[in-house]
Amino acid sequence: MTMWSWSDLKGALNGSAARRSAHPDDHAASPAIHLHFDELVAMRDRHSSFGRNQRIDGFRFGDLSSRRRGTGLELDNIGPYQWGDDIRHMDWFATARIGRPQVRQFRHDVQQTIILAIDLRPSMMFGSRDQLMAKTACLAAAKVAWSTSKDHQPLGLLLLDGEATELVPPRRGRRARLQHLRRLLDAYRQALPRAGAPSPPLADLLQDLPSRMAGDVEAVVVSDFSALGEDFDRRLREVDARGSVSAIVIEDGLMSLPPPAGVYPLRAEHDRDPAAVVVRKRDANLYRMEAQRHRRALRAHLLSLGMRQVLNADAQSINEGFFR
Repeated sequence: MTMWSWSDLKGALNGSAARRSAHPDDHAASPAIHLHFDELVAMRDRHSSFGRNQRIDGFRFGDLSSRRRGTGLELDNIGPYQWGDDIRHMDWFATARIGRPQVRQFRHDVQQTIILAIDLRPSMMFGSRDQLMAKTACLAAAKVAWSTSKDHQPLGLLLLDGEATELVPPRRGRRARLQHLRRLLDAYRQALPRAGAPSPPLADLLQDLPSRMAGDVEAVVVSDFSALGEDFDRRLREVDARGSVSAIVIEDGLMSLPPPAGVYPLRAEHDRDPAAVVVRKRDANLYRMEAQRHRRALRAHLLSLGMRQVLNADAQSINEGFFR
């Protein structure tokens, strides 16, 4: 018997879960795998309750703040007065301090477009408990779609299914939200049979995203951020240079609740014989510490690449309507 590390255990569970979910009959029978349209619509009215590590609509996507200067409420800078500037924006304290006329410069208020880049690669077809991570990603995307509909913001989808990317053009309105969610449901069902197949790097699927960032656009990447690829950092900086970008990190239940003690006969994808994975009681804390370290490291890395905000979601939190 051998003791596996956190990454080995998750990889072995991923391989075994992918083989078990490869049967079409299981897709229709298991609520952890099958996704209903009503579940996506229900995220509109699902709000979190007060509790530990919970937020009450504490996130916001598509802030009404442009990179261009103009009429607005958010102060951008204080600079020298130029011919044509509004004298009502004169900063008299700065003028008295510097000795030359100084005016306040504001950011232009706009209605930003939201593009949801949803990861549906085969690596997302994994779930140790509750439901698949791909299903959690779809519910999280629905939560963002409904939360931004109150401001009548245009919403588009970028579906990353592992073979090709599909862009659903941005539209506004309740009917457009329902049509986008229907297309998301179809993409999820089409991606299910590819569970267990090799997953391409996330950077390769995001190569068209910078070209979609014309104007005032915020991209929200919904993924577990595994298999990023060598060009992921450069790709994300290109997106940040054209607009703003946020992340919703999809987590499995193993991240918050380690597996119980016991012996698990599991077989990795390329192994012919099963291996015995031993999980002892004293190892639960080690797994929990490793999960927290991985979460902090990933969050710090994404923020260093220009992410405006990084949220976390697992099956339990998103089913209750909140992000961590």
